[in-house]
Amino acid sequence: MTYALTISGTSHSTAKGSISISTAVEARSTAAMSIPDDNHDYVFRRGQPIELTIDSVLAFAGIIDTPSKVLIAPDGSIQHSIVGADWHYLADKRLVAASYLNQTCGYIVNDLLTNYLAAEGVTVGEIQDGPVIVEAIISYVTVAAALDGLKQKAGFTWWISPDKKLYFIDRATYSAPWAVTRTDIIKGSAKWSGGNPLYRNTQYIRGGKGETSLQTETRLGDSKLTAFTMGYPLAKVPVILTYRESSLLSNGSFETGNPPTGWTKDLGASFDQDATEYKIGSHSAKLVRSGGVDCLVSQSYAGWAGLVGQTVTVGVWIKCTVADSANIQVEDGVVYHNSTNPPADSAWHFTQASLTLNGSSVHLVVRLCISNNNTIAYFDGAMLVVGSTPYSSIGIKGLDTGKDWYWSKGDPILTQDTAGVVLTSADLLIVAYYGQYDLIVKSTDDSQIVAQQVIEGTGTGQVDAITDDSSVSSLDSAYELAAANLADYCCDADQ
Repeated sequence: MTYALTISGTSHSTAKGSISISTAVEARSTAAMSIPDDNHDYVFRRGQPIELTIDSVLAFAGIIDTPSKVLIAPDGSIQHSIVGADWHYLADKRLVAASYLNQTCGYIVNDLLTNYLAAEGVTVGEIQDGPVIVEAIISYVTVAAALDGLKQKAGFTWWISPDKKLYFIDRATYSAPWAVTRTDIIKGSAKWSGGNPLYRNTQYIRGGKGETSLQTETRLGDSKLTAFTMGYPLAKVPVILTYRESSLLSNGSFETGNPPTGWTKDLGASFDQDATEYKIGSHSAKLVRSGGVDCLVSQSYAGWAGLVGQTVTVGVWIKCTVADSANIQVEDGVVYHNSTNPPADSAWHFTQASLTLNGSSVHLVVRLCISNNNTIAYFDGAMLVVGSTPYSSIGIKGLDTGKDWYWSKGDPILTQDTAGVVLTSADLLIVAYYGQYDLIVKSTDDSQIVAQQVIEGTGTGQVDAITDDSSVSSLDSAYELAAANLADYCCDADQ
């Protein structure tokens, strides 16, 4: 055999018998050799590129991982010992920050190649698609670690070849180019071992923080509290609506009178206080449209002249079962603006409309409306406020100032600004938010549990394992990882 070694493009002679190359399936390749240096001509550094050919065929390529030298003769001759690492080094030295939703493993690998490895001189060898990954969040880990995670989910393997080509393929893609026969085996060297030290048939995944569906919670004031605790730590900026009896409308919660006082039925079948359906307090307003006649209920604001030049906003919670029917209206005798119609899903929805008063305005009227269809609708928490929105302003705790409320990710407590008006028992805080929870899932292979029970002869047959991965942030991705782990480890081993 003829060996040829180059380091940083320069040829070097090696000490006789010093060259060794170690390769294994799904493991890094290494090479070692010794280089005589009688005149102290060479200086080697970690990271220098190294290539080793055997009979003109590239057998190893990578970088110097560990250079060392030793004095070997009284005349000062030295010998360099070089340990080389293969081109996986390129995937070890780059960090990735990226996220993917509903993409194949191959798509993600190609993206990592394009954005990180291509600049290091890596090209495509073969990249297979593999399964679709629900969610992959790669948060400042090495490209190698990212590829390891993807190969586990796909049941694939990956490597960077000596000619800097990236492969990401099913393990069954390439068969061994030879068949082992008795004549290939050194006498007495063949042995068999079984047992899988990583075997499990029940897999737990303990991830990071999962995100809840949209939560809506209400809190009553008590003239003291300025901080309110939600049911979950907050995951995103919440939406806060503060209903106050001190808004510009009177009896906006319809708690007083039947029909509710302060409101006038202008048109329609009926307008009553209702105690069976309500969003705030214990009553709502029930409006009925029948006979093709719209139902309109109004309240005028006497101090409208003091608001000329300003924008006002009306809002109300509506519950209805027929689409394109119920809304709230604000008008000044010149123009009127209607809110959008809420969904007809028998749930409470908040809707709003705004109007700017000017010199032509002659009054300010808020009107609850049912039109277009004969139906029943419930209204609650009607409000009239100065400004373009009834919603509270929100800032980040410790960073922002001058907001109505403050929040922080991972914290369940909302805090009111020190300059805010403390909520009374007649006031209601309504918070819509997405919360966080500790994410943990469990997957089992029931047939393997039964088989293991037969082997053990007693007990459950269940073998548990838990994997921690803080990058997992959804139930789907947690179950995906659990299934991949069971596919890898829920089997016996022959060696």
